[in-house]
Amino acid sequence: MGFLPKKRRTLPELEEEKERLTVEEEVTTKQAEIAEREAVISELRKKYGSGWAKTLGISKLTDLSTLRSFLVSAKKGLEKQAYSGGGSPVSRLNDYRGITKA
Repeated sequence: MGFLPKKRRTLPELEEEKERLTVEEEVTTKQAEIAEREAVISELRKKYGSGWAKTLGISKLTDLSTLRSFLVSAKKGLEKQAYSGGGSPVSRLNDYRGITKA
């Protein structure tokens, strides 16, 4: 219980614990990077289809920061297109209805 003083660990025990925690942290960080990469690829696949890598002209081995930038630029492009009013080809056809042929 709480009445007995805790045994102090020796220096080798502490160093072993530190090394174990360092390795655990590296593994956890790598797992988080892999999960994030999979999430970004999933979003790119939703936006560009199954041939997303070919469409974007990149390799599937491209680093995570580059993949993120494609995801952000795609989002900005879609927002810009929506705000400009020229969202779809059909809506752009409506702009030319009043023009007569020569």
